[in-house]
Parts: sequence; structure tokens; C-alpha cells
Amino acid sequence: MRGRRGRRSGHDTELMEVELVDASPWDDVVEDLLVSRGFSIDDDAAEQAEDPDPAEGGRRGAAVVRRLRRARPQVLVAAGLALAVVVGANVVEGRAAAERRETLAAALGPVPSLAEPLEELWRAPGWYSGDAGEVLLVRSDTGISGLDPATGAVVWSRTDAAGDPELGETQEYCAPVGERARDLGLTVDATGRQSVAAQGAEADDRPVLLACFASGAYGYSSGSDAREVAPAPWTLTVVDGATGRSLRTRTVEGALINALSTEDDVILGTATADGFLRVTRWDPDSGELAWEWTSPEPIAPGGTVQGWELRDGFLVITGTMRVSVSVETGEPGERGEAVSATDNTAWMTRTDLGGGREAVWREGSVHLASEGEVLGPDGQVLFALPGQVLRPHHYDGSFPEVLVVGAGAGIAALDLADGERRWRSDEIVGSSVPLLQVDGVLVLQDGNAVHAVDVRDGAVRWSTPDGAMGYGSSLTDGELIVTSEMTGTQTMLVARDVQDGTVRWRAPVPEGFMFLQTTGSGAVLAATQDGVVALG
Repeated sequence: MRGRRGRRSGHDTELMEVELVDASPWDDVVEDLLVSRGFSIDDDAAEQAEDPDPAEGGRRGAAVVRRLRRARPQVLVAAGLALAVVVGANVVEGRAAAERRETLAAALGPVPSLAEPLEELWRAPGWYSGDAGEVLLVRSDTGISGLDPATGAVVWSRTDAAGDPELGETQEYCAPVGERARDLGLTVDATGRQSVAAQGAEADDRPVLLACFASGAYGYSSGSDAREVAPAPWTLTVVDGATGRSLRTRTVEGALINALSTEDDVILGTATADGFLRVTRWDPDSGELAWEWTSPEPIAPGGTVQGWELRDGFLVITGTMRVSVSVETGEPGERGEAVSATDNTAWMTRTDLGGGREAVWREGSVHLASEGEVLGPDGQVLFALPGQVLRPHHYDGSFPEVLVVGAGAGIAALDLADGERRWRSDEIVGSSVPLLQVDGVLVLQDGNAVHAVDVRDGAVRWSTPDGAMGYGSSLTDGELIVTSEMTGTQTMLVARDVQDGTVRWRAPVPEGFMFLQTTGSGAVLAATQDGVVALG
């Protein structure tokens, strides 16, 4: 800005020149503020200005020189202060919006832009089984293959072994494990959160390791007596994800309950022949056993293992036996003892609410009613929950003080500070599945349609026609959400603006379409009745 003293008049005004660059987004803000403070804008006196030295950066765009008349010097000070307040508020809001975008991007993972309609890139027989970074894992009736994500070409394949018919199915399944898989963001950490891809990880030439085992290892079924389960020893194979070559094997005894890949290792849960629960942690890179833990008591006769998750550094197992085992050391936590078979929570979900708060919901089975509460930083109960929390994984952190929950036949919003109800809506059923929340708009699917609700007041922003399938058949990039919808007798993929529901595009689904999937590396897949289709 430059100024010069102008000609004085009887009104004792002072003439100044103020240079405003046309490209600036603040022009309208500045003009409105100055006019509101007694200035006049003389556009007729505008002059075009150019960069005096194009060699040092070239033209910076046209600048408009406007003559601003002011009545008092104090007015300029007031205008400057007002502008500073507005600019400061906008900077704060801009930073908050940027933080929300970063939070959402971390939750979404590497999802491509959905601005353009999705088209078929390639298709292959079988069904998607996992992401190994360099290849996508696809199973067929005869084995498992690694496909090139860009072309769908088969890079390698492994044929299922004949196996022992007494074990049932022998189909092989593989999951990414080890340091390379962790660095690419293909595993979970000890808290149960998806690992974040390390910077420069794609340039690393180490292969992703896969832990593979035949499904016949699962000899323990819900409701069966673990004491009667005595499967033959089975083999866990570590495979080079780039070539499909077997690197090393480990023989495991006992019926497989579950297997998890976490950070660098594999965690296995098995039921022994005499009915005990055994958990082991194994390093697939070295083949070394990190630790082994066996329950102090057998699993109760007729008991089940219904929940198996990583939570805050512990492997938490719920069901007839409720235990927690440290992922780092293998030592049991506070609930390391077997409990009565009547203490039978079907499953438990925990939702991080920020600020040290956590929502806990226990879905009851035969012996328990469903219940939950919000816990404070010290584990104290702050208030009870009327229903399951409807805060989605794809969440940008907007309006964290508002907690939307299922409430009987409808939904309600609670104040996170004290649990007081802010609003209730019976337009959306309480069992709806949350898909996404961006800028205070919560998108849910109720089994028949998709709805967007303003979390501040419960107003329904938009709804799809009946027949829109969101859960299992939706994807989002944070700005648009794509759902599969019936249009007459045809199923279409429909992209809508998250904020107002405006339809941006429609595209036909692949033949035999069943549902949509996204992979750990960001590929979009459609499962069909006879194969998998890559979209882009």
C-alpha cells in the first residue's frame, strides 16, 4: 500500500491512494469494511498498475488503484482494527477447517477423488481377499492369486493343497504382516488403529510378507465345546507378497480361533485339545516366538469366543471367557481370569470421543440387555447411553461436543459434557449405520435409504429414495458419497454432495453387482456374482 496527500476541501477530507490486487480474495471484505466506516470507493478513478520489473517475478496481475476519501484519521484506525478482527477470525476458522480435512483424510485413507463417474478398468474371477501393496489378493475356488492393481494381470498364484478331509475346507487365506506391511499402512497397531503409511515407503524395495493358513485350521465353532476340539496340527506359512514364494513355515497345534497381524508380528489365538485358550505372538520376519500365554482355566463347556480385538495395547477377548493380554509382553490384564458362562456379552464396541472420553457399548445376548456409558479420562462413568453411538469411522472431528446415538425407534443427540439431550428425531431409525460425518453433517443408512442429518439441530438435510444401499455399498472422498440405488429395474451408482445431497453423477453398476469395496492402497472394487471388478 502506498499513500500520498491529496487536495484539501471544505470538508477537511484527505485523498489517499490504496493499491488492492484484484486476485486477492479479501477485496470484497476490505471494501465492505471501508464503506461501512465512512469511506467511498471511486472506481472511475481506477488505474492499471503493472510490476515495474517483470524480470523479477514477471507480472503479478493487474492492480486497481482506488481513491478512498475519509473524514477522520480515527476511521482508518477503526477500519484496520475491524479488518484485523475479521481476518483473525477467518485465519482461525481456516486453520480449524484444515485440521478437520487432515483428520478426515487420515480416517478415509488413500481414497481416490470421486468427482468423475466410476468406470470399469478390469475384471477377474474370484473375490477380493486383501491388499498386499504390490498386488491385490483375490481368491478363487482353486487357490489365491496376486493381481496387478493397475491391470488385473495375474502376478502369481498359489493352489490350495488337498489337505485332510477331516478338517473340512482347505482354502488358503493370507494377510499382510511384518515391517514392510506396517510401513505401507496395511496392518493395525497395538491400539487397534490402522497403521499410517510411512513417508517414502513406496520406494522401499522390500516385499510385503503374507501370513497364510488353510481355513481348515478353524476347528472351533461358536457354541461348540472346546474340550472336544482336537484338530491335527496345521501350518502357518510366510509368503513373499511380490512373488507368492513360501519363505518359512510354523506348525501350530490347537483349533484356530482368530489371527491378527499387528505392527511387525502375527498374533494367534487357539483352543487346545484340553480346552484351554492359548495366545501366541510370532515374528514372521525372523520366525521367532515373542511370547505365549495360556488361560489359567479351560474355556467353559459350551462356551464361545465372540469378540477379539486390539484395544489400547491389549488383545481383548470377550464371550464366555473375558480376558485381556498385553500385546507387548503377553502378560494378562485386569480381566485375566475366566468368568461365568452367564456373563455373555455378544460384543463390545468402544468409541474414542476425544479429550480422554470414551463411549463403551455392550451388545447383549441371551443373558444380558444392551447397555453402555460414556467414561471420563480416569475411567469414571460420566453418563449412561440410551443406545449405540452413531459416530462413524470416517469423521472429520466437527462438532465433537455433540454425540448422536440410537434412541429406541429414533436417534438423539446428547451433550458430551453432561449427557443432556439436545434434540431427538424419529425420522431415522435408531439402528441406522453411520457412514460419514463432515462439517456437522452425519450420513447414515437405515437399511432402506441413506439420510444426512445436521448434528446441531437434528434437521434432515437430504435423503435418498428408498432402495439406496449405503452400508457395504458406499464409498466417499469426504466431499461426495457414492451409493448404489435402484432406478426402476436398474441399479445405478449415484454420487451426491455430502452437504446438500445434490446428485453429481450417475453410472451403471457392473453386471452381477453385489457391493463396493476399497482396498488399503486406495483401489475401488465392485464385488459381483462371478468375480471382482476394478473401478476408476
